[in-house]
Amino acid sequence: TALHHKNKNKFYTTETSKICEVSKLSPPCATTFVDSMGLEATSLWAGVGGLVFLTLTRNIIVIRRGERISSGDGGNELLGRRIRAHGNFCEFTPIGLILLGLVESEKAVPKSAAFSLGGLLMAGRIMHAVAFSHLERKTPSNQPISKVNLRVAGMVCSIFSIGILSASAIVHVARKAVENV
Repeated sequence: TALHHKNKNKFYTTETSKICEVSKLSPPCATTFVDSMGLEATSLWAGVGGLVFLTLTRNIIVIRRGERISSGDGGNELLGRRIRAHGNFCEFTPIGLILLGLVESEKAVPKSAAFSLGGLLMAGRIMHAVAFSHLERKTPSNQPISKVNLRVAGMVCSIFSIGILSASAIVHVARKAVENV
């Protein structure tokens, strides 16, 4: 992209024919796609999500190798739970991150709300995965220690964040449509 100096903080790009604000943190000719789109919250939470995904994958591999189970769960309850925790993470996280990216790029919510909603999504996914990935433990008096509350809290956080992001996207598009009428 060719950037031509317009004033101290703005540059004209011939590739997009737009005036671009230059971040105070980056040199004038080093703007990036993420900077120009303003997807910092999405980038952060997608990165965290990638690390959680790898951790959940590792948790499965450790049991598979130890028990010599190449596919399925081989009747191993703990492996079955970890496979489902991984699958559930893979089912919920992408839609949340897609919505976060769309809402953030359209500036449908303030930047702080984007970071908060992304954090809530990821906290929910982590809580759910932790609760779902482990077998119930027993107290010394043989009573089960339930992780149901952590699992429910994780689902509530995930569903709430996805719901708010969905509503924000819809409301933003509706407002733009009304403004253009």
